[in-house]
Amino acid sequence: PGRRVGETVRLEDLFPTILEVLDLPRPSGLDGVSLLTDAGPRLSRAVLGSLVNDAVRRDFPDFARSRLAKPLRAVYDGRHHLIQAEDGSEELYDVGADPAERNNLAPGAREILRRMRPLLPKAW
Repeated sequence: PGRRVGETVRLEDLFPTILEVLDLPRPSGLDGVSLLTDAGPRLSRAVLGSLVNDAVRRDFPDFARSRLAKPLRAVYDGRHHLIQAEDGSEELYDVGADPAERNNLAPGAREILRRMRPLLPKAW
């Protein structure tokens, strides 16, 4: 009671937390970690599929060509947010220094990208 978790918390973390509170076994392959353990920084991953279908292409051609219409994968490690489009283009932000994500660091951040890419979700 009264405990506050300062790290990134994901929806996937709630189920393991509830299982731990109820002293129930955790199923294998479950994503997420219990918020009752000090697991350190938590990763947050996301996959966004294409929002474009034939009607969108016809009625909103500018949106259909935009980056928002492409399938995206993303990972956030508590500091850096990496977004990768299906075409391989990437955006990287230091969320602590740039919370509005306006300064894309990807062109000059080879080491951070090398560390973050394996953390991206595998599936599109």
